[in-house]
Amino acid sequence: MVSRNSLTQSSNTSVNIEQGIIDRVAISLLEWGERNQFFYPWRSSTDPYRIFIAEVLLKRTTVKAAERVYNEFINKYPDFESIYRATDLETTLAPIGLSKQRAKLLHLASAYIIEKHGGRLPNNRKSLLEIPGIGEYIADAILCFAYGKPVVPVDSNVTRVISRVFGFKTPKYSIHYYTAKLLSAIDINKCRTLSWALIDLGRVICRPVIPLCSNCPLRDYCLFVKNKQ
Repeated sequence: MVSRNSLTQSSNTSVNIEQGIIDRVAISLLEWGERNQFFYPWRSSTDPYRIFIAEVLLKRTTVKAAERVYNEFINKYPDFESIYRATDLETTLAPIGLSKQRAKLLHLASAYIIEKHGGRLPNNRKSLLEIPGIGEYIADAILCFAYGKPVVPVDSNVTRVISRVFGFKTPKYSIHYYTAKLLSAIDINKCRTLSWALIDLGRVICRPVIPLCSNCPLRDYCLFVKNKQ
């Protein structure tokens, strides 16, 4: 996992952040995440299948919308075999939109996973990325939240938090550089908590418009905040 995320920092990264600051950011994120836990049904599970389903449901919709159909979906389709045999996926997915696209993705992925992996999601990034419909974010979400691998799934929320705190435009390798540095500062068993904290902080505090900087646990280290003063 570290091979991708530990890309060396190049001259395109505009700010050289001391490791001590990164350590304090990581600790602050963990403390905030532990105090402000969001108890979504998929977060209580480390089952790779359930994590995958959650990420498919969450794609291009709200957390509330995905939460409304998640338990029903899992109960109706408890594994990839049941998805592969299903004829009513679109109807089940209709309440959250994009039902045709999601159903097609789930059918293709299920067929591939059954044929190539015996109906179980693999635990390495290369194999995950070969599955139809699984891109970098979903692959890393499975690795982190299901298998406890030291990787942060990077979505728009994580990108925004990292970019604002460390003060650079957002070339992709730079985001992964800093998430790897944050992971190196914590207990490996806390990678899920750190990842959830980054995602949640970006969603509820470090918002795209009118961020709530005064409520942010990272405000003392954030270059975005300092540049506003």
